[in-house]
Amino acid sequence: MKATRVLAEDHKVIERGLGLLEQVVGAMDDGEIPARDYLDQLVRFFKDFVDEYHHAQEEQIFFPLLESHGFPRHREPADGMLREHERCRVLFGEMVDQVSKLTKEDGAAAAFTALARQYLTVLREHMFKEDNLFYQYADEVLNADERSSITRAFLDKEEVILGHGGRGIYSDLIGDLERQLFGVKLTVAGR
Repeated sequence: MKATRVLAEDHKVIERGLGLLEQVVGAMDDGEIPARDYLDQLVRFFKDFVDEYHHAQEEQIFFPLLESHGFPRHREPADGMLREHERCRVLFGEMVDQVSKLTKEDGAAAAFTALARQYLTVLREHMFKEDNLFYQYADEVLNADERSSITRAFLDKEEVILGHGGRGIYSDLIGDLERQLFGVKLTVAGR
């Protein structure tokens, strides 16, 4: 499997997680607070899979290799992608702070939903750019040996970061969360 395909497959799982977050936001807008365990599992997904695994793969392996092909890391568009990773981290951290306040403070749900909407927008736009710019560029400039090397590096890093079962554990987690919320597995149109 090509490295860009690994990353694009991650985006499909991430989009499922974003769909769940969107449903949580809708429930909170209606005055419902999802169970703390449910929110904790969703937080775990975004922390472990999105940031510590997926974004780390891009920052530590993918972007440096693209830089060696003339895609400067500290200039646009790569610099913008890195800033978006950081923006997601900041928004996510603020969302987690609000989760801990949901049953204790008035206004925490409204603060959470406002932050979550920003997070949804930033991350979806970010993934769109990666799918339609970065990954296509990489497929054009990386030779077969580089693609093979980066794919191996991704798979090795997957085992280190996510443990035995890797990406499948988080796809299963999202499936479990979908069943808890909706009683059935959702599919994302066009994915």
